[in-house]
Amino acid sequence: MNRSEELGQAIRRKNAAYGAGDIAGYLAAYAQDAIIFDRVPMTFDDLRRLMASQFADGRTLEYQIADDEPIRFIESSDAAIVCYPWREKFRYGDGRITDTEYYETNVWHRRNGQWQMVHAHLSVVKEHPVAG
Repeated sequence: MNRSEELGQAIRRKNAAYGAGDIAGYLAAYAQDAIIFDRVPMTFDDLRRLMASQFADGRTLEYQIADDEPIRFIESSDAAIVCYPWREKFRYGDGRITDTEYYETNVWHRRNGQWQMVHAHLSVVKEHPVAG
């Protein structure tokens, strides 16, 4: 299997885990030293706490992800950039529901034979409250 196929599998595993509410599986895609931007800058530990909080009483109601755009590898082929849009309808623990469209850019790095996300940037394109 070539690096593009390996990375494609890692991306699909990450996205499938998120869609299924498997937070541990989702977080496994991130490097421990990753920098994440989702409305505010975060470390991996910040992201882990945020996910645990949101999914403790909340859950994804709908999740749609576009096919990732072509993977762009740097010349040495040990790092890549992947960008794609996605949408989520989420019910928070307080009962509120939002329907949000995102655009995500990830930087993946191959370390010790494994692809890991080292940087993620999520931009909210549109966010709509949904009447309950």
